[in-house]
Amino acid sequence: MEEFDKELYMLKALDLRDKVVKGYFEIGRVTKDYSISTEKGWVRVNPYSLCRNTGIKKNGTYLYENDLVEYSTAFDKGLAIIEFDELRCRYMLRTNLDYSARADIERYTIKVIGNVALSDDD
Repeated sequence: MEEFDKELYMLKALDLRDKVVKGYFEIGRVTKDYSISTEKGWVRVNPYSLCRNTGIKKNGTYLYENDLVEYSTAFDKGLAIIEFDELRCRYMLRTNLDYSARADIERYTIKVIGNVALSDDD
């Protein structure tokens, strides 16, 4: 039996000082604050910056929602964003800006460059 993987249930988000934090999500019962439990304690986060773990590992690291990735095969390469495709009920690569092109993550070699929800860079 495999060992329990805690990172599978983690999220990434921006704290209120615009620093990326990773941990377990909770909504405050009384204050309704959005928080993430980190190794240093609870940190309040911007709820619009939450990025869930996709459960997909590439090169030994998990991919998260809104990760900006460089993908490649022997015949194709480019940049894409990891998003959940509701029609297919799985995470896929969005390979253009008009949402019309989707690609399977498993078919490509992937390198994470950044995260569009956690960065001010365009």
